[in-house]
Amino acid sequence: MRRAARDRFVARYGVGGVCGAPWEFGADVAAAWSEVRVPAELAALRAEFTALAEVDGELALPAGAVRALAGRLPGWTAARPLSYAWFVQRDPADGLLCVNHIYGGWGRFTSRFLDAAPPGAAAEVARQLRAGLGPGARAAQIRPVGGFNANLHPLLLAEEIGPDRHRTALAEADLELVHDRRTDQLRLRIRSTGEPLDVLYLGFLAPIMLPQRLAPLLDDHPNGAVDLRSWLPRTALTAPGGTVLRTPRLRHRQVVLTRRRWHLPPPVLAALRSELAEEARELTVPLAAVARWRSRLGLPEQLFLHPAAEPVTDRTPAEAFAAHLRAPKPQPVDLGNPLHLLHLDRWLARHPGGAVLEEALPAIGGGSGPERTVELVVESYRPARGPATDGESETAPARTGLRNAGGER
Repeated sequence: MRRAARDRFVARYGVGGVCGAPWEFGADVAAAWSEVRVPAELAALRAEFTALAEVDGELALPAGAVRALAGRLPGWTAARPLSYAWFVQRDPADGLLCVNHIYGGWGRFTSRFLDAAPPGAAAEVARQLRAGLGPGARAAQIRPVGGFNANLHPLLLAEEIGPDRHRTALAEADLELVHDRRTDQLRLRIRSTGEPLDVLYLGFLAPIMLPQRLAPLLDDHPNGAVDLRSWLPRTALTAPGGTVLRTPRLRHRQVVLTRRRWHLPPPVLAALRSELAEEARELTVPLAAVARWRSRLGLPEQLFLHPAAEPVTDRTPAEAFAAHLRAPKPQPVDLGNPLHLLHLDRWLARHPGGAVLEEALPAIGGGSGPERTVELVVESYRPARGPATDGESETAPARTGLRNAGGER
């Protein structure tokens, strides 16, 4: 996202250009959200990993290649500090750590709960933010609410950007947006001093749902979701009604980064529903139909049912995001449970545009007794790397913090 915004800025203002009113570049940043493409130099590196051979439906990343990757990335990928929030679950069956989601970090998923945390928690999170930004960095928060009460969150940095001069030290008019030649990055800069400023937005409301004029500030440290599934290889499986595309499980050592998935287009989904309905009329529970489809596709017993990704249209990013929020939520499905099989056709009917079946890892049921499901949020921090040369690796290790953000679901 940073690269897409940088390219638009340079095209408009030139290398080393200055935008004296950052809000004037807001529409360009908003447009960049809808047209982000993977740069060629990153696509080439990804291709090396997608070319790896699958074993039993799993793609295992070689530890040595992953360690060497940091030194092969273009310098611009590490010119700014990064922080990610990893939503993970532990699989008690084999000890794997399974990643559910990856979002921007910077304390975002602890921030609005700090009032309920032990005394000193807010100060500890603030200390981690300052350390993550690097020594000497000047930083400020921007805290728009956007009419969404859940977007209220505390001030964790010493400075804030806002419209009320009595409450905030900085306003939008105090800043300018520049292309820094040395790092080849877009930076916000304080007009009066020329000092670069890091801006953090730690709210829960997606930036694309907030006023467009704020986009350059919200995008200083982008906080969207990371999707590793887009570059996985796809295997075509023949099925009644058409072709099912399967993507493998992606694993690095004991961490499952993505789970196995089966993408069922509408004609295949219709064929599956037809078999379920026909058998249900005769035998009530469609055991044989489900067994046939499990054998055809290599499905595990326990799955999550997701809507298929909607085709690309001319909708704005905000409209596409709102449609995503309206889509059916993931549905756990136990193909060994007769009650689930009775409802399976009804669940599939919620997805006229196609469906995605994802392996349930950890298992969603079948234990000897009731169990709790715990999801942890782990924040990782990676410092900025100097702009000397592409390929130079940073010797300082990334800082990782485990936040007290576990939750039962």
